[in-house]
Amino acid sequence: MIDKQVFIKKGYEKLKNKDQLDYLYLLSKKLINQAEEINEPVFGLSPWIINSALKQFFIQRILHVTFNENILIAFGRNKKLKFGLPTSWLIYLEQNEGLKSISYFNKLRWKGKIFYWYFVGIYFMIKYFMILIKRFKTTYKSSSYVYFDNLNELNFPAKFSESKTIVNWYLRRENPNRFNEIIHGVKSIKKFEQNGKIIRYSSLPFNLRINIGVLLSYLKEMVKITITTFFKLLLGNSIQALLLKEYPLLYLSRLAKKEDFAKDYLFHNSTSIYKPLWTNIAEEYQSNIILYFYSANTRMVNIDGKDHSLFGHKEFMTWRKYYVWNQYQKRHIEGMIPNAEVIVVGPIWFQASNIKLENITESNKKIISIFDVQPYNFDRYRVLGMPNEYYTFQTINSFHQDIFDLFSSRQDYLIVLKRKRDTTMLDDQYLEKIDSIYNQLPFMQIDPAVDAGSLLQFSYASIHLPSTSTALISKSLGIESIYYDATLKIKKNDQSLAGVNLIRGKKELNEWLNDIESYE
Repeated sequence: MIDKQVFIKKGYEKLKNKDQLDYLYLLSKKLINQAEEINEPVFGLSPWIINSALKQFFIQRILHVTFNENILIAFGRNKKLKFGLPTSWLIYLEQNEGLKSISYFNKLRWKGKIFYWYFVGIYFMIKYFMILIKRFKTTYKSSSYVYFDNLNELNFPAKFSESKTIVNWYLRRENPNRFNEIIHGVKSIKKFEQNGKIIRYSSLPFNLRINIGVLLSYLKEMVKITITTFFKLLLGNSIQALLLKEYPLLYLSRLAKKEDFAKDYLFHNSTSIYKPLWTNIAEEYQSNIILYFYSANTRMVNIDGKDHSLFGHKEFMTWRKYYVWNQYQKRHIEGMIPNAEVIVVGPIWFQASNIKLENITESNKKIISIFDVQPYNFDRYRVLGMPNEYYTFQTINSFHQDIFDLFSSRQDYLIVLKRKRDTTMLDDQYLEKIDSIYNQLPFMQIDPAVDAGSLLQFSYASIHLPSTSTALISKSLGIESIYYDATLKIKKNDQSLAGVNLIRGKKELNEWLNDIESYE
């Protein structure tokens, strides 16, 4: 049996040879824009909200890496697609994209996905019923609060008061008289106090007093919606099944009162596409639902003369309020979502480790901080749907090699690499390259868990791969900061650079170093 990677590679090369690496994400947009829309409320929410939620669901749950993988396999094999999608999409793919997609098994695969999400919804019904039981008769004092969604332990490091995390960023920015508590969903973090504010875990994003009436009402409603959704499935209506996971919190939010909701709900850009249905109820009670970007890198670099500003499908976001880093990001969001309220707040802290950098702080050399993007191995890269091949090993290798060539004989500098946090499926060649360069003076690398600001505060200057957000953090600290493009493919006026100086090629890099040394 031939490895599927053979077909994926073959399909990818066909697109590349036709200069169509943007095909996968553009195809996703075509399908999303052809999604069948409803004209009646679902779950008591307006058709517009449900239609938007369905598109967001398809982007995050269906038209992702597995979809890309199967499209590439189809192109690499014989254009026969083996992937479950709505019938209207299968017809479109066959009639307009030349894929052999209309088949009994693809329709069956789609029904399987629908039933999967139906049972996921039932699982969440049970999950929240158990939460309600645990909270039974728990008393809550009425208190104004804000809520942070989808955080983890790295947002609450040791020596929290000294850390640059999203919670501390918020505490420094906001009027402290607006709220008394900060609530999050990280169960392992014990309640503590910071700046006179209680910071604690909650299993629900809003306060809700649970009594026997609430329990029975919830149980009755969940049984009812489970049955009605099943019969709708039998009649060919899959909408409720696909969104059933959302219903438990939506129903519970309708049992809450205005004072039970947070002043602000803060969601971050890791899950920026999907807006939970229950937030629409919170908005009815004047809660601020805010999407904040802990990264300013929301726009793809342009190296092929094509406009990839909509890569990532962010135009399908329906948040009303956004926190962004700068005017460039603001214009980008407003260009996609004209009616949004977009507020420029500067660099936004997110996670921190508070790891001490003793080798850095004790050095008497000038520190040049290096920030790159860790490339995936190419098996992974192919299925990401990237519209070009900028963030590959070849690009990153040239970036580091040029830096090595410039500084290898300069013992008056300490060249410090801060990689992003370790992840799976990185390119082994990249890891070998990094280890070969940054293991002897004047080069070194630090723990990837260290937050960028902790290194930058000791830096003389910094060099960044376009268009990493760390360049903007460096710039905000008043540190000399550049993007370096070893490939000479990025233009100086690329909007993704957000006003940071772009240096192209070894000659300009050497001139830049001479220039900053002449400032002294």
